[in-house]
Amino acid sequence: MSLESIVDRFLGVWGRPGSDALRQLAALCHSDVAYQNPVVALTGVEALAEHVGELASLIGSRRLSRTTGLQLAGSWCGYGWALLPQVRGAELAGHTAIELADDLITRIVSFHGAPPPRTFLLSSSP
Repeated sequence: MSLESIVDRFLGVWGRPGSDALRQLAALCHSDVAYQNPVVALTGVEALAEHVGELASLIGSRRLSRTTGLQLAGSWCGYGWALLPQVRGAELAGHTAIELADDLITRIVSFHGAPPPRTFLLSSSP
């Protein structure tokens, strides 16, 4: 399976009920996949499927869609995403990095919203 297919199938899982998410995640992820975002850290396909299922009612008929190309760094792949309503504009956006081994996702780190702007401090020292 291509890397783009893995990422797009992973995004398609979000918003699915727990049992449907579990079946799909089991095909995409290592059994002890690690997932982390700013408020949740969990391990295992079952825990990830439960988390995805809990979000299903919040996501509703909207869908997560990849908004960028893929960035590769060793075994890691990064991409941007957005939660798109049926009609217009993104309600929530973020970026995610996944690590793969043997075509299975082993680690996921996800951030919601755009990164904060970089700030520069002026200093008189070189």
